[in-house]
Amino acid sequence: MNSNKSYDSIKMILKKKPEYVSIIRITVSSIANKMGFNIEEIDDIKLALGETCTSLIKKSTDNESEYNIEFIIKEDSLSIIIEDLNNSYDIENCRGDKKDLSFFIINTLMDEVVCNKNGKSIKVLLVKNRSRL
Repeated sequence: MNSNKSYDSIKMILKKKPEYVSIIRITVSSIANKMGFNIEEIDDIKLALGETCTSLIKKSTDNESEYNIEFIIKEDSLSIIIEDLNNSYDIENCRGDKKDLSFFIINTLMDEVVCNKNGKSIKVLLVKNRSRL
């Protein structure tokens, strides 16, 4: 395995409690700021991540379980993987369906949104590219 990886990774494990979403928003704000994103981009990332986590928490069948968040920091982009291993939410709404306002907003704010479901496991990938000036 190549030891010269071209990215850094930060991982968090959180209980599915709405009060912890603010911790996630503060964390991603700090990461995005250090990466050089502008204020508008940071606000977009915070809103999209907050909406994703809140939506998964609200629609979860088990609010006592945990979910994982991984921030992948690259030179030109920030990728965020939200993985919920115990959720029966119909992830098809994550694809930008206008019926689900949260995921419609998320798709508008981020450069890439990918959702996968395998049984009760849900994984959402959010990507924001740094603007070129």
